[in-house]
Amino acid sequence: MPNVSAQIRFLLRGWVLLIFILGLWWMTPLHPLWVLFRILIDVPAHWFPGVPTGSAVRVLPDGDWSLLVRRTAEVRLPASGLVAISLGMPIFCAVVLAAPGRLQRWRVLIRGLSVLTLLAVAQLYIFVAGAVNMSMHVIANPIVARSLGYGYYLAVFMMPFTAPFVVALWLDRDFRALVFKRDLTVPASYADPRKSEAIPK
Repeated sequence: MPNVSAQIRFLLRGWVLLIFILGLWWMTPLHPLWVLFRILIDVPAHWFPGVPTGSAVRVLPDGDWSLLVRRTAEVRLPASGLVAISLGMPIFCAVVLAAPGRLQRWRVLIRGLSVLTLLAVAQLYIFVAGAVNMSMHVIANPIVARSLGYGYYLAVFMMPFTAPFVVALWLDRDFRALVFKRDLTVPASYADPRKSEAIPK
């Protein structure tokens, strides 16, 4: 039987850490991720004809972003989508820090946040492409348009909440032990490899 107390302690630590990290995450006056997102949207926007010089992205009073795709055409990027794309990083930090074991925590965090940053960039471009197509219907092919709609749904509503756990399972052996192993009393970081080899799979 799994050690339920270890799982409960992980859940309690995870919730507390997630609330604390999210508080720090959104209290940052000039969030570095927002700056990165804005640059990644603004620079490619000027590659298209009809976009005037200057910033193609502006923040609206309600928090949404407005993307200028032509001289007189703007596309609204909902702030909720931008927020959702950025949620994977604090969730990942909470999962890794709440998992048992304390060896190589910072190495796992750095690697995982690097992977999630690359995923967030891919999600951002899918999100922007989906928002532009929904607003201006620039893709005539129905199959491509529907595929982009599915990609938009995955990028905004699924990947931010599933990717952190997948990356944590991939990089953090202590978290893998908590999820998959039968004996959770000893974290994987402290297990004796000679004893672990004697345990039948």
